[in-house]
Amino acid sequence: MRAIGLKLVVVGFVVTQVLTQNVRAQQAPDVSQLVLPGGPVQTNLTPRIFGLGGDSQVVVQLVDAPLAVAHGKNAKQVGGKLSPAQQRDYLVQLGQKQDTLLAQIRNLRGRDLGKLSKALNAVVVTIAASQVPAVAALPGVRTVRQLHDYQLDLSETVPYIGATAVQNVGFNGAGVRVAVLDTGIDYTHKFFGGPGTAAAYTAAYGTTTADTRNTTTDGLFPTAKVVGGFDFVGERWPSGPLAPDPDPIDCGPSVIAAPCAGGHGTHVADIIAGNDGASHKGVAPGALLYAVKVCSAVSTSCSGLARPR
Repeated sequence: MRAIGLKLVVVGFVVTQVLTQNVRAQQAPDVSQLVLPGGPVQTNLTPRIFGLGGDSQVVVQLVDAPLAVAHGKNAKQVGGKLSPAQQRDYLVQLGQKQDTLLAQIRNLRGRDLGKLSKALNAVVVTIAASQVPAVAALPGVRTVRQLHDYQLDLSETVPYIGATAVQNVGFNGAGVRVAVLDTGIDYTHKFFGGPGTAAAYTAAYGTTTADTRNTTTDGLFPTAKVVGGFDFVGERWPSGPLAPDPDPIDCGPSVIAAPCAGGHGTHVADIIAGNDGASHKGVAPGALLYAVKVCSAVSTSCSGLARPR
């Protein structure tokens, strides 16, 4: 793969260490003030909960503080209250109380969807709307809120971060090249200057993850927008061996059947530099892209094969 110029901006997965790992062992802090006192607890039900019908997805917050609060404000910068071992113990305690609550919710014919404990101490469940007040009355429950779904929309995202204002004064990313280290890019998509048709995608990717068309460029790649790239992992890893090839096309799960689990790289690239020539514009619609496929097409794993050296 050709060397990328000085203006290359590398966009990849950034792993953020939320809790510091070098806190020295210390006496267990008094975290009793982080738990609401005993006795009746006034549970907060959001008003729209009462208008729900049928089965509802709700977030049930428990009274105990999440780990981030127990560890202390600005713990990463100034050092937290809890050692790594104490953090693990605290999470175990939260988990035990969550399990107790979930057992009670199952008795109300609820079904658990997930548990949160670091930024928020809560469980997410599906339950009949008529049973929500009963959930709110369970011991240890602080709030019950409706779980909301959201849609991806660049028309709101780009103005929100101020990118539209920058574009309006003449800066659109022209002359900048961005490498997207992710699951690849669907370079046939209309937001990257491609035909945007099912036929074009099939010609480039094929019909399954085993199709050989997704291992060769076939004269379809690179394009005027996605000007270069490489596939460092292939379509089988980590279920199979790494199989690098020159075609970094993304596996689209809406088109390709399981085990296809791609699509993330295309979405990230669209946020960065998508441009349909009309109203749909990413943050830097004039930028050019490099598709560096380092993340699996069939799982959430990403290989370190292409890490900077």
